[in-house]
Amino acid sequence: MPAVRDGALRARDGAGLRHDQVVMARSAPLALAAVLGSNDLMLCSRAQAESWGLRWRALADPALERVSVLIGDAEAVHALDHADIGQSIAAALGAAEPGA
Repeated sequence: MPAVRDGALRARDGAGLRHDQVVMARSAPLALAAVLGSNDLMLCSRAQAESWGLRWRALADPALERVSVLIGDAEAVHALDHADIGQSIAAALGAAEPGA
């Protein structure tokens, strides 16, 4: 998964680790074999770890935030009722009922 791989590689580079200290296996079975035959660690989902009989713990506890941007010209922005903008956006995204 590119998002996980890229994050792991950025963390490796940011920590000043050598390129051979954080590597990506070509497949899950190859990664599992490497981990079982060494003291290495494996980045995987909880479900994968459970299915392979490995102990699992979260790598981090990220705080995720969904962000939206409202774009318009000055006339359109001025015409909006600013008190209802947040509620209208939340309703449009399915986070709240319209007019609630």
